[in-house]
Amino acid sequence: EATELVKERDEYRQRCHLLTGAKERDEKTIIWLTEESKRLTSELASKERTIEELQKWSMRAEEAASEEDVALRPNGIPANSWAELFVWDLHPEVTEAQLFEKFSSIGPVLSVEMCRNPVTLRFLGDAFVQFHHSDDGMLVVFAKGFTNVQLNEPSTP
Repeated sequence: EATELVKERDEYRQRCHLLTGAKERDEKTIIWLTEESKRLTSELASKERTIEELQKWSMRAEEAASEEDVALRPNGIPANSWAELFVWDLHPEVTEAQLFEKFSSIGPVLSVEMCRNPVTLRFLGDAFVQFHHSDDGMLVVFAKGFTNVQLNEPSTP
């Protein structure tokens, strides 16, 4: 009878050992799935932000294309054309509001887009400033004496 009890005890220990191993594997799987879920959620949020930005740009392009006022200004540039400036080497703590205020002193600003890392959203030191009128973008270059400013060609509908 004692040998039977020893045999049962050994079988019980083996089952316990197998169950402990299975439990550890399950716990590791849960941890991995949790981390993967966080990573995928972050990736999805980043892609959603990218989609939103692309939709904004698309809407602005559609709005510009749908405007029918093509009256020419004295300089020959269509009245509904706009200018976009690329500004770089900005201080890391510059805000959209500061850029908007700075460039609004030149002319009506349509938008300010800060360039950011799509994953971390960290400001990269560059921005796009879009003016309502192409003439206003040129004023930045000539009237204010800014240097190293790249000006896009005026867009015409």
